[in-house]
Amino acid sequence: MKAIRMRVLALAGAVVLSNSLLSGGVVEAKSSDVSILAANSAKAAYQKVKVTINGVDMIFKQQDALLINGATMVPMREIFEKLGAEIGWNPQTQTVTATKDSTVIVLQIGAKTATVNGKTVQLAKEATVINNATLVPLRFVSEALGATIKWDAATGTALIESRSQAALLQILKDRNEYFKGKYSKLSIDDHTMKVDYYGVFGDGYYGLYVQLTEAQDLGALMELLKSDDSTVHRLTKQIAYDIHDKFGEDLFLIFIQTKVNVVPQLAGSPVAPFNPQDYDIVRVLPDGSSDLINNLFVNRYDFINRRVDSILVHAPDGADPGIFFRESLDEDINMRK
Repeated sequence: MKAIRMRVLALAGAVVLSNSLLSGGVVEAKSSDVSILAANSAKAAYQKVKVTINGVDMIFKQQDALLINGATMVPMREIFEKLGAEIGWNPQTQTVTATKDSTVIVLQIGAKTATVNGKTVQLAKEATVINNATLVPLRFVSEALGATIKWDAATGTALIESRSQAALLQILKDRNEYFKGKYSKLSIDDHTMKVDYYGVFGDGYYGLYVQLTEAQDLGALMELLKSDDSTVHRLTKQIAYDIHDKFGEDLFLIFIQTKVNVVPQLAGSPVAPFNPQDYDIVRVLPDGSSDLINNLFVNRYDFINRRVDSILVHAPDGADPGIFFRESLDEDINMRK
């Protein structure tokens, strides 16, 4: 392969959906405690705080979340919009109005109270404006929209969870069915590939695994890559825009996997040689055969910075793993065709 050869500093080749939001040093907090959860770790009056919503990192476009004098303050518009609320602004009265379903929230800059459906709610700290962004106490997100707030002291991250684990699994199931129905086959140039899908919510991102089930499809993909570094991106670009446009994901990964079935008596023989260490997953099936699943490539899509990277996970022929194709999404004029 040619073009860009940069070594990836950190890449999770395989991600398993787990209860990671409920473990690994994460402390669940009552809403009354949230505003002071980070106080002990404050090193300055203004300290940047990381935020995730439903396991996905928030990338704030205007102003980061901050720890201000012991109170965790988050940008109201971007947080509330991500949680499905519509935001209105009255510059004359310096008032923000947020609406989600039957819930109406009204908050005035500088006030120590807000109203939720006409009921007064006391704020731990008054709303403030920094870099033209309205910051509100993290606790208010919980009180206003019913989200669960947790604080990960190890990473200094505020975790906002608006969906139960069961709801997350249902979302993944619905998305998997959508992709299987719409993209049961992928075509590139004159070759059509039969594929399967499954998705995960990993540590701060959504990931979709595209599995090649036929050996000849892998051969065709590798042959195309010899002359065109954009092959892996071209294979998944329609899916990528669906993930962004239909499901609202800005940062996500699309993995390309091979899934090869090997019967026990042939395993390791000259007929079907394989080394289990070369595979990320070796799954034994009920009939005694095995699925050998190998992560080959991953496309990392970033719709915030408008960029796609194609990354080689397992390098054939001694090649270095890393980014072998990079392109601006703005320059990809054929993306939606």
